[in-house]
Amino acid sequence: MKDRAIPPALAPAYQRCREVHREHGGASYLATSLLPRERRPHVWAVYAFARTSRDLVDRPRSDPLEALPAWRHAVLATLASDAPPDPAAPPDPAAPPDPAAPPVLTALWHTQRVVGMPGDLFEDYLASLVMDLTVTRYATWDDLRAYMSGAAAALGEMMAPLFGATDPSVRPLARALGEAFHFTTVVRDIAEDLARGRVYLPEEDLVAHGVTADDLARSVASRRPDDAVRSLVTAQVERGLALYEDAGPGLALVDARSRVGLQTAFSLYREILVEVGRHDGNVFDGRVRASRAARAATVARVLRRRGR
Repeated sequence: MKDRAIPPALAPAYQRCREVHREHGGASYLATSLLPRERRPHVWAVYAFARTSRDLVDRPRSDPLEALPAWRHAVLATLASDAPPDPAAPPDPAAPPDPAAPPVLTALWHTQRVVGMPGDLFEDYLASLVMDLTVTRYATWDDLRAYMSGAAAALGEMMAPLFGATDPSVRPLARALGEAFHFTTVVRDIAEDLARGRVYLPEEDLVAHGVTADDLARSVASRRPDDAVRSLVTAQVERGLALYEDAGPGLALVDARSRVGLQTAFSLYREILVEVGRHDGNVFDGRVRASRAARAATVARVLRRRGR
């Protein structure tokens, strides 16, 4: 991508995207702050797009079966238009009732053109959200990975050029990294997803560990998993850490100006899985996070490596 300044007229839209990212992004927002200044707004835009889309399903303000198709139409129509929408224009009555939506679309229109992201990546991501409205279980690991190819791998591919990785050889590694990040949240959010009626962990894994959805529900209620559930979650941590091993070679393929930001995101998200391991697989007693000390140590370690 060519590093370009944000046009002043679009600055408020990007600022709104930044607020969405800062409020919800956690480790991702921290890592983005280490990117070159001119690239950060484009990460904010992609994150805000993904978050606004995801909230239509996970935190709906209206019927997601109506709001999600309306949002999909708004996104695709915006990306196909010759000019960005006015973020201050009255909201489209057919669009989802989210005050962030108009500026997100405006920023996304500009980012997509500056970065040159293929439109089918947005289609893939939105299609994965449709699955969340209709699919609540995954029989096998392959089935879950097929879902994550849209829910996560497409986002990884969107982000690659924002980190200066434009060679086609980067594509599979970028998708692998997106998958590793997403699977981290699958493990961390088992309890939250169960409350939404979803179990992302493959049924074949539950069977292998002698665990049922009712066992997971009891773990949520007691905030203390039994040995079988702990074993199941610990196995998922090991699987997630293996995904980071697969994606790791991609860190060397981004440009030097962006490497510290990506390495920080990689380390912080991986640290979440490590922390789940330290909790002996208990993801039911509040959301597991990397501690502030761990975050600070991670950033310091990455910065030291950059200085070598």
